[in-house]
Amino acid sequence: ISSIFQINSETGAVFLSSLSSPGDYSFIIKAIDTGNQLLNNSALVQVTIFEPGPKVLEFSESSLNFSVPENSPGGTFIGTVELLIPILLDPADYIGNLHFEIVGGGEADYFHIFDDNASLVLVNNFLDRENSDSHVILAQATFQDYNVSASAYVTIEVSDENDNEPQFTKSVYSKTISTSSEVGASVVTVHADDDDE
Repeated sequence: ISSIFQINSETGAVFLSSLSSPGDYSFIIKAIDTGNQLLNNSALVQVTIFEPGPKVLEFSESSLNFSVPENSPGGTFIGTVELLIPILLDPADYIGNLHFEIVGGGEADYFHIFDDNASLVLVNNFLDRENSDSHVILAQATFQDYNVSASAYVTIEVSDENDNEPQFTKSVYSKTISTSSEVGASVVTVHADDDDE
């Protein structure tokens, strides 16, 4: 113990004299009356040394943005949800210790984040830009060894594909004109809409 802790005999301050492994340490200190050494008292000191968790666990951005084409098949890779790794932590320590989950968002079940590589993927192929051109989810990462978590909003823009036929506003256009109509006279105006951009 004396190789780890020292005490200032004047002030009673106990300080760390060398680095030590995490654990619980106990030792007794004694106060002695300098006028009469037979007068003394002792107290128990208990110290717990712990290994600190990462000081920072956060996504590379507080809000992340990706894009995926509409009608993409299930399993399509969308992007990597990147984290900032604390300087004091070996990146290898993250392997097997990170857990990602989607904790919010209207269509959270459309997406999945893999723990081993932080890949955000599409899990079904029901994304249709004409129904919704973007999806916002709340992603959470938890470093399980230290029970530290961080979260970020992720926006997935659905890019357009030319997958819709033009649609006339009417199925039949009818117009009656006179035989005396001049050449170039307007007969009828037809109109078609295309939901694709």
